[in-house]
Amino acid sequence: MSRWQLYRAKREHIAGTGAVAMIEFAPGRDMAQSWASNVPFRYHSDDYEGDRPRASYYETSMKHPGEDLSAGVTRITVSERVVNALLKDTEIDPEAFAARVKNSLKPESKELKNARLKLKTTVDSRIIQARNVVGVLPGKDTSEIIVIGGHYDHVGKHDGWIWNGADDNASGTVGVMTIAKAMMASGEKPEKTIVFAAWTGEEKGLLGSEYFADHPWNDAEMILNLNYDMISRDDMDDSLGVKCSMTYTEKYGILEELAVKHNKEYDLGLEIKYNPQERPRGGSDHAPFAAKDVPVFYFMAGFPPEYHSTNDHVEKVNWDKMVKIIKLGYLNTWELSNTDWE
Repeated sequence: MSRWQLYRAKREHIAGTGAVAMIEFAPGRDMAQSWASNVPFRYHSDDYEGDRPRASYYETSMKHPGEDLSAGVTRITVSERVVNALLKDTEIDPEAFAARVKNSLKPESKELKNARLKLKTTVDSRIIQARNVVGVLPGKDTSEIIVIGGHYDHVGKHDGWIWNGADDNASGTVGVMTIAKAMMASGEKPEKTIVFAAWTGEEKGLLGSEYFADHPWNDAEMILNLNYDMISRDDMDDSLGVKCSMTYTEKYGILEELAVKHNKEYDLGLEIKYNPQERPRGGSDHAPFAAKDVPVFYFMAGFPPEYHSTNDHVEKVNWDKMVKIIKLGYLNTWELSNTDWE
């Protein structure tokens, strides 16, 4: 996950400099290198082998309709063969270059004179309609809302292969619906209004949650967001199946205090890694809320090897951990919806 976040941060920084394009290369055995591997005879992965590349979900991109046609910075990932051709007259060794920068933490930018790369592409644009699924539990105060959400989209179906997405993110939507069911079953009306949302288009750029953050229900003030994304699996080093992480807005220490209290009080037995951040970022649906300075807390159970693969199946789910994370989210949110903590 940290590598994904690093790639995202680099790209955002480069886009902010006014660059018109970026050429990415991942030296060595980095995961991104497989995206541009030069494999002339066969294509092979853990769950596929064939003589042509399998269709990719990432061959298309989406964004909200805007006033211009800009697609942002053009970005391509190239193979080692292309990099060697670009650098052949520079005496630059990419792996040695990367090692020096990594160890010195100082930039060593260089100009590649007379280096040219020609890219030919086409654009086929169309407007499609997508929907968030939203339910509302009105509180005694409807001017302020707590938003509980998780995205319901995943990679989908391509070339006959199905990405079921049991962990990413059927688990999160189950969490949202389970908390909604539990709150209705309590028979109690919370002080604050609670909105339950299954977001669309997370995998295409947080489209659903970003739209809601810009157009909240009833134009109400958003005072908190709970995000569930991938809450049902274990990391490779989690042999007991009890580890998870909670990222939250560090200004609001009560979010961690309540999680610690409820984890102990209800004997949930979760081993939680707390990640306080000034304004939590990343590729999940808490980010659009944090960008608007809405306090957030975000649970994730683990980062399994089946991430974004066709092997993310329901039989791999750690049901016990998933239920405990849902309980913790319910307990924290219910207490925060009935107290003045802001």
